[in-house]
Amino acid sequence: MGTGQAAHQAARSSTLRRLAAVGFVGYGVVHLLVAWLAVQLAWGRSGDAGRPADATGALAVLAGSPAGPVVLGALTLGFTALGVWQAVEVLRHRRSVPPPGPDRRRVLLQLLRSGGTALVYGYLAVLTARAALSGGGMRADEQASARGVLGLPFGQLLVVAAGLVTLGIGGYQVQKGWRAAFTSELDLAPFDRRVRRGVRWACQVAFVTKGVAFVLVGGVLVWAGVTVDSGQATGLDGAVRALAMARYGPELLSAIAAGIGLFSVYCFARARHPVS
Repeated sequence: MGTGQAAHQAARSSTLRRLAAVGFVGYGVVHLLVAWLAVQLAWGRSGDAGRPADATGALAVLAGSPAGPVVLGALTLGFTALGVWQAVEVLRHRRSVPPPGPDRRRVLLQLLRSGGTALVYGYLAVLTARAALSGGGMRADEQASARGVLGLPFGQLLVVAAGLVTLGIGGYQVQKGWRAAFTSELDLAPFDRRVRRGVRWACQVAFVTKGVAFVLVGGVLVWAGVTVDSGQATGLDGAVRALAMARYGPELLSAIAAGIGLFSVYCFARARHPVS
């Protein structure tokens, strides 16, 4: 059996798809928690306001719950399945790349997106496993993030490149939401017309808002790399904290948090009604 045929069978595996559905549900829960942490941060509330408003903070909240280890274990398995699924998609399609032309560019772009998505889910699986083992605590090297990169050879270029990639991801998310390109990933036929319209609207707002959040993070990274300011080289948590301190920041941050929370609608719909 060739690699392509094996990848095709793996992609159609019902077990892998069920585990991937668990991953999508977990991804939705993480977005809801990130949105909640961002709202807490925006209005200076107590409690979880001290946690980072990103995936690390969301996983820390889950780790502190009574069923934390069990939930995080299930999410680790689900995120791993999502990463394997996307990696299998790359293997399945890489042998069917057409000759040079528009179709070839489209397929190569899809392979690039699948590969990048596999890395994102793999990273989430590692983060979730660490949160399960550490009880949600963050290690010092995880808190350093891009700041330490600036001290490396060509670190400034690496941070700028990371910022530009993040800006590109944000732009892609915005256009995906604006053009409702996500509908090819959801089977909305089981819903009635009003529910379909509501799900479509919620997903559009979510993708656009999440894209804006990526653009903010990318802009912060590019600025930090250009100015060689390690204090600005932060991720999503640093970007939302800076936004919260701006004029009308709490209102803007709350709007972004609402959009990030709405992304869970897409995740849950993708888990329950994916395109076969």
